[in-house]
Amino acid sequence: MKNILFILLFVIISCDDKYSIKIEDIEFLFKFKNTEAANQIKSKLPFSLKMKNLNGNEVYYYFDESFKSNDKSVGNINAGDIYLYDSDCLVLFYKSFQTGYKYTEIGKLVNSDGLENIIGNKDVTVYWCLNDKCSDEINYNSFVKNNLFLLLIILMLL
Repeated sequence: MKNILFILLFVIISCDDKYSIKIEDIEFLFKFKNTEAANQIKSKLPFSLKMKNLNGNEVYYYFDESFKSNDKSVGNINAGDIYLYDSDCLVLFYKSFQTGYKYTEIGKLVNSDGLENIIGNKDVTVYWCLNDKCSDEINYNSFVKNNLFLLLIILMLL
């Protein structure tokens, strides 16, 4: 029985995390990159940000704190890319273009179709969510992962 519980826990932990953003009732799935800054931002989810439009290709938000950045020249920006500029500015790109700027990778939308139409050339509120759905419902996987330490203690006591 104990072995089955450990296997079940391993399967739940190893499942891909699903995250989403919501803009004007439209949701987009995204995946975090494996960077320290991405992990720091992930730990703050869920949150909503009033993101300002810039240059007709991106929306951005300056946090009150800095994150561990590892800026690199990216060359090509694609619609749906999520980057950290400097060490405190989260940027969501809704158009593809060439750039000489340096960024730290944060994540990427799984599918950015329709993103440009929704954002247009305006400021937007973006809801950054823990689950694959931006809702108030409790997601079982997130609950288990957020309470992993407690679950391990319970399993060890069995």
